[in-house]
Amino acid sequence: MKFLLWLLKKLGWRPTEKIHRVEVIKEVPVIREKIVEVIKEVPVENKQTIVQEVVREVEVVKEIVVEREKVVEREIRVVEAAPVILTQEQRDKIYWDNKWPKADIAYYGRILKNDANTPAAFWNFFQLAVDVKSFILENDSVMKYIVDKYGLKKQTHDATMHAIQKFVCDGTMSDFYAGGDYRVYEASEVLSSFRKRPKKVLTYAFDDERLDAPDYWLFPFETAACGFGDCEDGAILIASLAINAGVPSYRVKVACGYVSDGKVEGGHAYCIYLASDGEWRILDWCYWPDQNVPVLYKPLAKSGGVGGYYKDVWFTFNNEHAWNQKSLAIYGRLDYVDDIEDILLD
Repeated sequence: MKFLLWLLKKLGWRPTEKIHRVEVIKEVPVIREKIVEVIKEVPVENKQTIVQEVVREVEVVKEIVVEREKVVEREIRVVEAAPVILTQEQRDKIYWDNKWPKADIAYYGRILKNDANTPAAFWNFFQLAVDVKSFILENDSVMKYIVDKYGLKKQTHDATMHAIQKFVCDGTMSDFYAGGDYRVYEASEVLSSFRKRPKKVLTYAFDDERLDAPDYWLFPFETAACGFGDCEDGAILIASLAINAGVPSYRVKVACGYVSDGKVEGGHAYCIYLASDGEWRILDWCYWPDQNVPVLYKPLAKSGGVGGYYKDVWFTFNNEHAWNQKSLAIYGRLDYVDDIEDILLD
């Protein structure tokens, strides 16, 4: 081996401490040619001895290379079989995305009216099936515009969520895009009954009062444009603003369930958020809002939130998943429901 290394050095080849297999393979033809040239210059009486020595040394090197290849292949197999090293954020996402059973949940309240005079009794013939996940928008230009314009993205996710809740509860919006004339955009037919957008970000209004529809979930850009909505519209708006402000999706959900404080009771939709302490908090905007309470000081969702008024959770969803024991179809409005079977049909 020493002889071969000496010969290689004489030829000007300097092996590095770590020799990659590809590099060795590339060098072999060059080395072979140079060895042949050197041997040609050796006196005839010594040539046979040198050739035998080189052959022996080459065989030794070949065995070493073959063994090294086996080691490399074993290392590759170990790396490929090894579990992927995940960050804490990735582990948390996997945990919370899979903690509860997922289900397909479709909302049938939105309609296509082919005739402005179609009676409400016949609207069910034009109902659309909308995956509830579609209502919460990610990477949306309108939501990002609002986040940037009103400074809703803060240093921490907790602070961002608190700012968004306060904005939806108490904030004012001087314009929607850059126009500033409070005009409702005619591209959205569902908003055509509104003449003017109020300055308040969101004012509670029943669908049948404002949209002449028994139930009509709005997309967040529609809610932002008109400034009116009921419980689920505000919850969807909060969730969409949060995700577009950089809060991870797995930490934001819209929850639909039964609530009661002895006076108000029935179905309700509200936003819930996984805070930095690993506990879910309720960020409601209409029934029992607590927008002046910092996130970490809000009552826990598992304890019923404000006053313990938030009782049973029927289903939850965000832009990536929906969770429930079984697939559901939602036909009626949440606000007046006494029995879950009235709105949830298999």
